[in-house]
Amino acid sequence: MPGGRKPKYTPETIQLILDAIEETGNEALACKAGGITQNTFYRWLKEKSEFSQFVTLAKDRFRANRPQSLRSEAVKRLAEYIRGEAVEVYDKLVETKDGDGVLISRTRSLTKIKRGCPQWALDRVLGKSMPVLEAVQVLLNEGIASPSMAAVVESSIDEMQRKLRDLNESDMERAKLEALVGDGAGKS
Repeated sequence: MPGGRKPKYTPETIQLILDAIEETGNEALACKAGGITQNTFYRWLKEKSEFSQFVTLAKDRFRANRPQSLRSEAVKRLAEYIRGEAVEVYDKLVETKDGDGVLISRTRSLTKIKRGCPQWALDRVLGKSMPVLEAVQVLLNEGIASPSMAAVVESSIDEMQRKLRDLNESDMERAKLEALVGDGAGKS
């Protein structure tokens, strides 16, 4: 193509897209991997029957392999949460502008937050809703969690329950105090 642009529909591009679909099942990520837009992807699906067939096969392979790979990933992430090693990272771009709206600076900030094990994760991995301690016992029985992890979770739950009791007691004391002060203020 003298003077024209390089064609995007090449065997290499197609292979990158198909590999990404087979691995992730995500068309947007596949487009990124192949260096094309989603509009181009959908146009190729419509106009190129062989491409459409290959994409269907890649999706089928993803579906066939997904249950085991997702379960393994979920179990790994759940173990990280239970051990207190799970970190969520949030990326934020902050722009500073002057009074006229002219951009002065751009700052990117990363915020890392450690999280405990969310109930939905236990429900998703174990297939049913259950209390955290019971879930930890199941993970212990399956060899996913260690006894030391279970002890950390149990002590964390005990500590949380103690703090809640203390908080409830201090709220009750505060309410009594406010009632006394309120009664005393009305008598003056």
